[in-house]
Amino acid sequence: MIAHWLGLFAFGALAGSLLDGIHTHSGMTVYATPWWWMMAVWTPPLFGFAAVAIAFAHWLSDRKWPRPAPVPSWTAVGVGGAIFAITYYLSGYLPAGNVVKALVLIAIFVGCWLAYDRTRHGLVLATITAAGGASAEITLTTIGAFRHLHPDVAYLPYWLPCLYLVASVTVGNVGRRFV
Repeated sequence: MIAHWLGLFAFGALAGSLLDGIHTHSGMTVYATPWWWMMAVWTPPLFGFAAVAIAFAHWLSDRKWPRPAPVPSWTAVGVGGAIFAITYYLSGYLPAGNVVKALVLIAIFVGCWLAYDRTRHGLVLATITAAGGASAEITLTTIGAFRHLHPDVAYLPYWLPCLYLVASVTVGNVGRRFV
């Protein structure tokens, strides 16, 4: 089982860093000390730990409150991952303001949740993921590690928590398949 969690960490570190590149290359964010591909050296481990945390929370909550549907297939996980990548792309490149981006991302979240989760605890975990992710980013921006170039409130753009909502569903399902 440890190998599964380590694999998930590596997957999160790689996939998360590549997706984060959308934000740096689209001019949404900038790191104070870029290392490679416009990211900081701590970016991959941060995304690795985030993937494990999201997956573990879903795995644990599924044990406490069983899902009405079986674990999503690898195909469903792949489609969900593609939707998450598209969501990331839209947050960086959609030619619209942050409010419109937030509304688009919320619609994508609702669709993902309906298609791939449909549990009450999935909604709770998505909310916790959005709050935790936003809090982590507020902390990182406050200490000057990186910054959003088009913030709205508390150093963050409106769409950012919405991206974390989608991450909760899609990364949670990746974790369900890995473990």
